[in-house]
Order: sequence, then C-alpha cells, then structure tokens
Amino acid sequence: MSKLIVGLVGHISAGKETSFSRIRQRAEEDGIFIAHHRFGDILRETLANWNQPTDRSHCDRLVPFMQEAFGLDALPKAMKGRLAKSSAVVDFLDGIRLWPDVEFLKSFSGSVLLYITAPAERRSEWARERAKKPGAEKPKEAYMSDKEFQLQEQQSQERFITEIGETADVKVYNDGTLEDLYATIDNFYDKYIAKK
Repeated sequence: MSKLIVGLVGHISAGKETSFSRIRQRAEEDGIFIAHHRFGDILRETLANWNQPTDRSHCDRLVPFMQEAFGLDALPKAMKGRLAKSSAVVDFLDGIRLWPDVEFLKSFSGSVLLYITAPAERRSEWARERAKKPGAEKPKEAYMSDKEFQLQEQQSQERFITEIGETADVKVYNDGTLEDLYATIDNFYDKYIAKK
C-alpha cells in the first residue's frame, strides 16, 4: 500500500482545521491512520526551546533566520525527518506557505496539494468567532479589523498563499455553509483517501 502525502495550503481561518477534522473523522470511521504535521509546529517548538513566545508573529520572524542559516528549504528539511518517522497511510502537511514547501511536497510521487480558501471578510469574522470559544487560543487576528486582516496577508509568510493555491491539485472555495464545506471535503476524501 503506497503512502499518500497531502499538502494543505490556505489563508488564516479559511477552514483548514475544520476540513482536516472532517477528513480525520471519516478516516477513523474507515480505519485509516492519518498523521497531521504542521510546518508551524517546527517553528513553535524551536521558539519554545529558546524560551520565546510561540505566536504567529514570532514564528514569522523566525523563518527568515532559518532560511538564511540553513537554506530556503530549511522547514521542508525538518519536515522530512518527521515524515520518515510516520507510520501513517496518509500524511497531511499543514501550513504550506512558500514555494520550497511545494517543491518538497511534489518530490513525493502521487502527492496532492489541497487549497482551501474563503472570502477575506468571512475569514476575519470566523477568526473573531473562534477566539470567543471557551479555552480557544486568542490570536491577534481575532482582534483585527477586516482591513488589518487583509493587510496581514501581504506579510512575508502569507503573501504566496493565493499564488500557490492557484497551482493546487484540488481547490476548495469555502464560501457556503458548513454542510457545503463538508460535502466538498467528503468528495475529496472519497476520491483520494477512502481507497487507501
């Protein structure tokens, strides 16, 4: 049985986490082992080891230093080690934001790049709603105006997401209801994962 590597790219609060949760639920029902690897986890773990804050802005500031010291593919190199230890049938690489991440994904035969996007105004609203949930993380996006939210997407680690998304094998436009998103994600699951 061959391993499937799925790269997940999308803007902040576009529905990536919701989509992955749906896929994981379906996979558990089918007895398929899926692993979830986040590029951001590598950054957060590094910052935590240095006793530094692990929020998005600190992660974004760390990336250029890692790239300067270890090459533009520093994060994919670190991710390669994690994948090598994974016994999953399907590995999700969450947080693809840069072209070296895409090149790394495409180095695996049969890999799939999944782009999830939604209108900026809805994503801004969803970020604020998510922060209201008890125990939820309170990222700075939850306190931004719609304009500030859109400006953030022009930052160094976010600016290629749309361009990369346009090259994706599968594009999900999350502009309807939750049920609409689930139906689209179920179609993705049935086509690429259920047969695993």
